[in-house]
Amino acid sequence: MRYQRRTFDFPWFGVLTAVAMPVGFVLAIDGHWSEVGVLVGTLVTYGILVGMLTVLIDDRALELRLGIGLIRRRIPLDTIVSVDAGRHGWWWLGPGAHWTPSGWLWHAAGSRAIKLTLADGRRLRVGTDEPDHLVVAIRTAASEAAGRAAHR
Repeated sequence: MRYQRRTFDFPWFGVLTAVAMPVGFVLAIDGHWSEVGVLVGTLVTYGILVGMLTVLIDDRALELRLGIGLIRRRIPLDTIVSVDAGRHGWWWLGPGAHWTPSGWLWHAAGSRAIKLTLADGRRLRVGTDEPDHLVVAIRTAASEAAGRAAHR
């Protein structure tokens, strides 16, 4: 593995927990245990599905995994035309994969990101807390992959 970084969704998870705890407490006092179970189940499901974003780079692809990896996307390095560091203004949408006017956005927290343009013209942003490092990692891996392909 050339690169691996996990970004956790502490802000949104914290807000959801801060709202759910007092509600759950009141429900528990009133004996509404099934509703408490729904609240806890919702928080656990949220964490499992989109509570973090893992970005991986190997010799062939950039891979994005939300939560425990049930939602994922693999982008071959040879399809990446350009990559730059930037920001996105869509942080209020919460974590996950979202369609935006500037293409897909995959993120867990914050507003820093990398911007990718793919060979077919599609655009994608990936949220990260270290955009400059990720840009260098993608460019290096893509360049080395292109070199290996040229020598075959």
